[in-house]
Amino acid sequence: MRPLVDLTVADGRCRLRNAAFTQTEMEMDFRHCPILWPWPSRVNQGLCGRHASVPTIHHLGWAVRSIDRARDHFETALGLEFCGEESHPDVRVAFFGAGQVAVELLEPLDDKSSVGMFLAKRGEGIHHLALKVDDVATALEEAKGLGFVPIDSTPHRGSRGTVVGLVDPLRADGVLIQYVQEP
Repeated sequence: MRPLVDLTVADGRCRLRNAAFTQTEMEMDFRHCPILWPWPSRVNQGLCGRHASVPTIHHLGWAVRSIDRARDHFETALGLEFCGEESHPDVRVAFFGAGQVAVELLEPLDDKSSVGMFLAKRGEGIHHLALKVDDVATALEEAKGLGFVPIDSTPHRGSRGTVVGLVDPLRADGVLIQYVQEP
């Protein structure tokens, strides 16, 4: 591993001269990844006095037209174990995998629901990236300061007893960010 002697602070950001570090040599810095919450890495925390909150991916939300038709792909082709399902007023949700690989399939029960409109506009695919947070209300408030557009103005009940809130990072790919607080 290379020493971090070339680390400098300029314009309030940590920078490396001759930065040729690979991710295995230095922890990935999420501050510059436009879809993830731009929290600093633990490396920068120690060297630049920043806090050490690095986002943890809770799950991927995947919009599908039919959970029943998509189930075989996620179980057989991807090898993710089916972990159950729930129904909400406008969406049916199925859970596959656990731990570092967790996928939540979202099937709209109404074409005019947010997931139904997503499917009509973008087709099947990743609907949201869910990040685990300690406090959804705080995350929603901080997201406004980063230029994200709140979809949910306040936290609400999610699947499996969680508390959730959605924001739009205004990316061209349409993938949303969901903050998840475990019970």
